[in-house]
This record gives sequence, C-alpha cells and structure tokens, in this order.
Amino acid sequence: MFFFTGNGKQKMNLLGNPEHEIIAFKQELLFEPMWKNPPQPPALAEIMKEIRFFLRNGEPDKAVKLVSQAQTEAGYDPFMNRMETGAIIPVSMLRSHQAFRLAIEQSSKGKIRNYLRWLDLMNGEVTVQWEDSFGSYKREALSAYSTDVNVMRFTAWNGASVNAEVEIQLPTENKFEGEGLRYPGKCRQKLENEDGIICYELAYVVLEYK
Repeated sequence: MFFFTGNGKQKMNLLGNPEHEIIAFKQELLFEPMWKNPPQPPALAEIMKEIRFFLRNGEPDKAVKLVSQAQTEAGYDPFMNRMETGAIIPVSMLRSHQAFRLAIEQSSKGKIRNYLRWLDLMNGEVTVQWEDSFGSYKREALSAYSTDVNVMRFTAWNGASVNAEVEIQLPTENKFEGEGLRYPGKCRQKLENEDGIICYELAYVVLEYK
C-alpha cells in the first residue's frame, strides 16, 4: 500500500509492507535541466486567424490539427509527449526527480499478524505497525514543518527488538523506474559518511546540457 506525506518543501513516498519498504524522498529545488537553452516554440502567428475561425465555429479538432501540423513542420515533435488519450503535452525545461530512496529490509519471525498502515491527516505522520512471533513493531515517518526535516522512528516492544537493514539508493542508479535522473552523467554527486552522519550532495552541470 502506498502513502505519501510532506511539508510543502519536502515529500516522502512510502510503499511496501512490514518486511520490505521503499521510501522515496523529494525536495522542491530538485529539478533536472533538460537543455542548456530550451527550444523555442514554433511560430503560430501566421495561422492564428484560422485557429480562431475554427474555435469560434465549434470546430476545435480542426484547430488542434492545424497547430499540430505547424509544430511538426517546425521540427518540434521530439519535444512533445503524445498521450494515449490523444492529449499532447510539451516537454518541460525542468524535470522533477527523486532525491534518493531508502530501501528498508526488516525480517519477521513466523507469521505476520495485525498489520496496519495508516496516515494521520492531523499531523501527516505515516505509521506501519505489525506483530510476529517475537513481539510488536512500528515504523513512523514524518516531514516536520517547523524544522523542515524528514524524520523516521523504528520501535519494538513486547519482547521484540529492532533489526533492520537500510540501503541508500541514489537517483543515478537504475532502480528508480523513471523517477531518477534522466541524464545522470551530466551531474556531480558526493556521498559521505562521517561519524554516522550521511551527507549526499547533488549538482547539475548545466553547461553539459545541449
């Protein structure tokens, strides 16, 4: 089951189950450039009179066809996303992507029972809770407003203890299924671990984009 939470600047997407969880982190400033200089839209001024004529006469399909033909003739097709519904959406200059992911593996003993996953709409906290033969477990995730940080807490009780593996997955890897960087070779990244504090830095080298 999938939940997300955020504070307006940061966002966490949480997907999985008690033993396997993927948490994707996003931040409002992370937008990958598509080009050094964005392509200019095709000139439509010469056909605006015809476009208006079709629209005023209740023939929007003819107006759309006219615009589409002008875009194709101007070589603009590579910059258009054509959806299955027939909609045509221009490619954005900037593309939002995930900052990184945390892959959590937390093995259980025996059969999992009383598994619950919920989102508290009063404070934005996402909770996963379950029991197994050892005891009870809980994972909580929250994007704090006052301090602008993402927080996670692992707890165990009734005789159980926390035993989890956490892997950091970077947006340059092939595990993101379209949510990572489209051009990972055109950015610079640095991952450091000092005294248990992990720091990840990402910079776009705009001059390397076409």
